[in-house]
Amino acid sequence: LALYPEDVRFAAVTEKDNYGQTVLFAASQHPASLKMILDLYPKEDRFAAVTEKDKGNKTVLHTAFSHSESLKMILDIYPEDKRLAAVTALNGRGQIVLLQAAQHPESLKTILDLLPEKDRLAAVKAYDKRGDNRVLDSATRHPGALKALLGCFPQDKRIEVLLSKNHMGSSCLMVAIANNTLQEIIVSLPKHVPAYPPQLYQDLLLKLNDLHKQAQYSVKKPAGENDDLQKKITCLTKILQGEVLDPVDMRSLDHPEITSVFEQHLPIDVVKSDIIKRNQQQYKGTMESLRANSSIGSADDAPSNTPHP
Repeated sequence: LALYPEDVRFAAVTEKDNYGQTVLFAASQHPASLKMILDLYPKEDRFAAVTEKDKGNKTVLHTAFSHSESLKMILDIYPEDKRLAAVTALNGRGQIVLLQAAQHPESLKTILDLLPEKDRLAAVKAYDKRGDNRVLDSATRHPGALKALLGCFPQDKRIEVLLSKNHMGSSCLMVAIANNTLQEIIVSLPKHVPAYPPQLYQDLLLKLNDLHKQAQYSVKKPAGENDDLQKKITCLTKILQGEVLDPVDMRSLDHPEITSVFEQHLPIDVVKSDIIKRNQQQYKGTMESLRANSSIGSADDAPSNTPHP
């Protein structure tokens, strides 16, 4: 490009080949080159450049899917509210960028981090054109990708992601078991009780998945049984997310179906003692935070001793 006179460089980089692609498509796989080419575009023209489609209905995002630096550079040009549509748009082969990136942990993390938090769950539930391949399931099949995906969600939302079902009725958790990536799920969960062995977390996840399966058919059960089922689900979800357990949750721990899972690894009394201790620590932390905020507010609201001029 340095050989071109400055006044014809822009024309050179916007010229299309027989596939309807500009040089941006090739440059998208080489971050340094991509930056150099994008810098030649006036700032107001860059969005049009990265959203332009070739004859195969692809944008530069579709060719950049395995290069996290390029993905960030391109998505930074998009307004935040247009990014979800961009990474879930189908190309001519029925593929979506996010599904292609699901095989590459860094690319997947880059895309999800750049999406508004409210759009991330919808993004990982997206399918390709055939409707039989979901972003979440694809990430579960690739070592490192599932861990990267879960890391983009707050800890109190990860159970919801894991229990999200695909078109076959299988949760991410079950896909992980089938693909031997369950350990990536376990390490993504909060470890507020170090005494819990990893195998216990696995068994708790499996039990929670089983309870959710039971809930699918609970409409045929008496209301009392449905209430007990939901209480058990709530109890296990709070434990796995490191949340405070209330008295109703603590009573659910005494249910034989829950107790039996813990008793394979730890005495239930030890579990209860640890949970109570954790509850007290979280309550203490909350109260200290409230007092600190109250003190700051009081200091801000206090009248100044400095006389007005």
